[in-house]
This record gives sequence, C-alpha cells and structure tokens, in this order.
Amino acid sequence: MSQIDFGFTKFFGRIILVVFIGLVALTGGICIFDSQGIQRRENGLISEFQAITHPKETQQLDFNLRHKIVRRWIDAEYRYKLSSTELESYYDQELLKKGWIKEPINEKGDEQFRYFKYKKGDYEIIFRPYKDIWIIQVYLRDFYDKLG
Repeated sequence: MSQIDFGFTKFFGRIILVVFIGLVALTGGICIFDSQGIQRRENGLISEFQAITHPKETQQLDFNLRHKIVRRWIDAEYRYKLSSTELESYYDQELLKKGWIKEPINEKGDEQFRYFKYKKGDYEIIFRPYKDIWIIQVYLRDFYDKLG
C-alpha cells in the first residue's frame, strides 16, 4: 500500500516539476523573443498614465515604473487639496470622457480606506488613499500580466 502511495506522490511531483519548467521556459521565451512587444506594452502604459489630467494644485510626490519579468505597472503618489468625494467626482468626469469605465467597488468602511478604480480595455487605474496622500496605480491586465 505504501509503495502505491509513494509512486503516486512521485508521479504527481514530476507533473508539477514539468509544469513549472514549462512556465519558466514560456516566460523566458517571451522575454527573449517578444522584447519589442514588452516595450510597446510599457510605452502604452506610460501613455495612458500621462494622458491623465490632474486637478489644479496637485502635488506629485513620487513616480515609479515597476516591472516583474514581463509585467509592467506604474505607482505614483500625489497630494491633493480635495476631499475624497471631490477627488472621485473630478476623476469620474476626467476619465469617463476619455473612454474609461468606472468599476464597482466595496464602499463600506471608513472613508479613509475607500478607493476607486477605472478600466479601459486591458488597462486599470486604482486610486487608493494612504495617510495624507493618494497612490495611483496603473496596470495592464493581459496575458503577460498573468505570467509575470
């Protein structure tokens, strides 16, 4: 009985190893053979971020283009002189006219932790409060995002 259990465990372990090696090879192949595609994705992400018009008297504190293998995203920090409700209303008007769609979120809880997000194709923007600043994160949610 224990020989059967050991054989099954060994077989299952080999399957996991083969799947892992396959994912690593696929990701490595994409990085090597589709580097121009990855660069286009990164440029598209930057363009979508730069197209955002912010309210007057907005102070940008930080900007980071981040990556993980083939995945790219932007983190930026801003300080606003608007309340959370005014800020959300402003971006509703600004982004909806540019083709973004507001995604429903869980609005329960303290306003300090309330965030809002928008989608446009494979792009997603999340506005998240943190202490006295807001963090804006822009993601590209496509096939590559699932690999990286």
